[in-house]
Amino acid sequence: MDSKITQQEESEFRRVPISSIEMWNEANVRHTEIMAGIDELAESIKQIGLQQPLIVQEIAKNKFKLISGQRRFYALQKLGKKSIERQ
Repeated sequence: MDSKITQQEESEFRRVPISSIEMWNEANVRHTEIMAGIDELAESIKQIGLQQPLIVQEIAKNKFKLISGQRRFYALQKLGKKSIERQ
């Protein structure tokens, strides 16, 4: 049996459904500041792409906690993205 992972399989393995990502700290006191400018950030991501990836930690099979990138996460949701690439 060949244990090599094809490029397509690797790509699929590295994608994380946005619906499987939870906030690390739901009670963020800076929520108003975080949401300011989300429309502009979403438009920037739409035009030039995501320049800085989200950092997530797998906490269970197909379940992740968002460690870094909360504003980018909200912008991606606003754009209707279904998944992100995981590093």
